[in-house]
Amino acid sequence: MSNVQTSANNAVSFEDLEAMVKRNIMQLFNDLNYSFTCYSRYVVFFNKDPNTSGRIDFVLKNADTALSVEVKTKLSISDVKDHLKRLEKYSRYLEAAGQKCKLLAAAAGGVVRANVRDYVLKQGLFLLVQSGESFQIIEPPKGIKLRTWESCPNKQYAKHS
Repeated sequence: MSNVQTSANNAVSFEDLEAMVKRNIMQLFNDLNYSFTCYSRYVVFFNKDPNTSGRIDFVLKNADTALSVEVKTKLSISDVKDHLKRLEKYSRYLEAAGQKCKLLAAAAGGVVRANVRDYVLKQGLFLLVQSGESFQIIEPPKGIKLRTWESCPNKQYAKHS
């Protein structure tokens, strides 16, 4: 299986990947008309219920939308599944905290095999792949709906589409 952008022989460190993401992630998504106004690294969320606790590498926000990004040097299907579980928790956390927003998701990797790329996109997530000293965004193909979570304060569970 081939890698999307970066081969295992020239993979960069996790710290370098995070620095690349940090450097231009807002601009990349704002070029897609998301108008994010802030981002946070290492977002830790918790309350008394362990089912609504966790950590996210990056969260971008604007007035009504948040985008959660998981960064891995070598992205795997298992990493993506774990990220999806965290997003369910984060959605419940936002709901319990009374924060109404639409939540989107992305996975970023220095090394992304074709089967992982296909899995990420079929899940309706954005994929960020290393491209030189930056990343490029790959959107889910036509016919695959972008996956969202809606936090709905005062409801028992967040809606997922």
